[in-house]
Parts: sequence; structure tokens; C-alpha cells
Amino acid sequence: MKIKHQFIILSSLITTIPILCSIFVLIHTYMHSPNRYLMDGSKELQSQYFSNIPEEDRSNLKKSLQLLPVNVEAILLQISNRKVLYSTMDEIQADEFMQKGEIWNFASETSDKFFLPVYKYTV
Repeated sequence: MKIKHQFIILSSLITTIPILCSIFVLIHTYMHSPNRYLMDGSKELQSQYFSNIPEEDRSNLKKSLQLLPVNVEAILLQISNRKVLYSTMDEIQADEFMQKGEIWNFASETSDKFFLPVYKYTV
């Protein structure tokens, strides 16, 4: 192998390895972003508009939320009057009424700590 050929191989490796590493970092960041951790069927739920959920169904939702693991925090919020129906978060208590600004401020301030999907329904 001539030195010219070795130099071409070396220079191509010097340019391709950083490019491949950058591509790997971008793919890794995308694969581990919070938006990738949506549950199956969550997009369909987000697109539906729930109306007039009966008390029995709200009770079932609360029971389902109580079955979540201890390290998962969740809130169930009634959008029509912004009443917190159920909460496992220390920052938000159940049976409180929240202003729209409070909800979005909390979401923006804790976006690095919590994943906040919004499912709209009215009761």
C-alpha cells in the first residue's frame, strides 16, 4: 500500500467518524425523547372529544389511576371548569380549581420532570 492510498484512507476516516457519531447522537436523542413514550392508542384518544362522562366512568378512571406504579404521578382534570378530580402529585391537590394560566405555567415549569399529555373531555 502506497502512502498516498494510506493518506486517503486516513482522511476519509477522519471525516466520516465524526459525522457518523453525530448521526448516532441525533438518533439516540430522538429515540429516548419523551414524545416517543406515548402509549399505544394515545393519539386516537387525544383526537376524540369526550362528552358527558358518567360518574361511574369517572370512578373507573380514578381506580385505574390508583393502579399506576408508585413512581408514576398523574392528574385527572375536568376541562370544563378546570377542577382537579384526582391527583397523585404533591404540587396539585384533588378537588382544587385551577386557572388556565396555572395549568400551563405548571406544564412549562415542569416540562423537564413530567410528561404532560392532554386529553380533553367535558363532564
